[in-house]
Amino acid sequence: METLKSNIDDIKMLSNELEQYKEIFAQNPSALSAYTKLASTGSQLSQSDSALNAIDMHMQNAIEEMSKAKRDLSQIAVDLEGVKQDLGKSNEDMGYFNSQLSALGETIDRVNSLIENSLATTDRVKSDLDASRELMDGFIAKLDELQALSPDFLSNPVIINKVNVYGATNLEIMTPVAIALVLLLTTILLTGVSFIVERNEGAYSRLIISTTSKMTLFAGKILGQLIFVVAEAAIILAFAVFGFGVKVSAPLPDLFIAICIIATSFITLGLFISNYTRIQSTTILAGLLIVIPMIFISGIIIPAELMSPEIQRTGAELPLSLGAMILTELIVKGTPLAAMWLEFAKLLASSAFFTAFTLMNRNL
Repeated sequence: METLKSNIDDIKMLSNELEQYKEIFAQNPSALSAYTKLASTGSQLSQSDSALNAIDMHMQNAIEEMSKAKRDLSQIAVDLEGVKQDLGKSNEDMGYFNSQLSALGETIDRVNSLIENSLATTDRVKSDLDASRELMDGFIAKLDELQALSPDFLSNPVIINKVNVYGATNLEIMTPVAIALVLLLTTILLTGVSFIVERNEGAYSRLIISTTSKMTLFAGKILGQLIFVVAEAAIILAFAVFGFGVKVSAPLPDLFIAICIIATSFITLGLFISNYTRIQSTTILAGLLIVIPMIFISGIIIPAELMSPEIQRTGAELPLSLGAMILTELIVKGTPLAAMWLEFAKLLASSAFFTAFTLMNRNL
């Protein structure tokens, strides 16, 4: 716009300068015609200049209006930013309000749960009260029946007579258990320790390289221990019979046959333990780890009724439990051997099991 106005001003100045040479142009028709056109153009340019001035004024006004509008827009932007901040604060307030509503909802749920539990407790208490009322009514009815009874009937006491069927004393009941316990401790520990001593001294190795079979060797060990066990049991029985007056109800041959079978199961268990140990202390420790739990769960010290059903069933199948039961049946009750064939079969089965595992050990 400024360049256009400058060009118009230059043309107007040129037109004014040409006005000085008007008389010269009048003598030349061509120049006069050009001058006339140029004057007409200058007049038109003057009009255009006036129009441009008007347009310039309008543009200035428009620029002022646009500046004002820009200021208004800036103010509107500031106002919108304030509104945005207010909306953000309102959103934060709404979030806090929603969290409070959620907490209130959880509290209401807990209160409802407590109310439901209270109602359920009330129902249970009511049912218990109804049951108690029924019991009281039944008790009152029984009291009414007792009131109708004769005083003579109420005054007659009930006499309970305790009869000892087998006539055994406490010492006679303890004797078979003591024999079984002594046999267990001596046979397992003595068998294991003697086998370890023989193996460490080389006596067992000399027997292995001889023509003697392993089965014959173990049979000899079992028989040798049985002789010691029978002598030990005879001493205990003689001391119990002649020292404390214990009565033995079974024949002595039956009693010693049972002792031999019980001791065999204990001896094979001791040989089984010694096959997996190398020194005496380890053998004794392993024997105690087996003997002590067996004593506790067999019912000898702790009554079996105090144990769980699983432990009771396990303890009843142990060699110590079977041996104590067999000796009790023989010494106290005088039960024949044939009546206890199942217990003897279990003891012989355990002996065969431990012997088989011992013979299968290739490290012997």
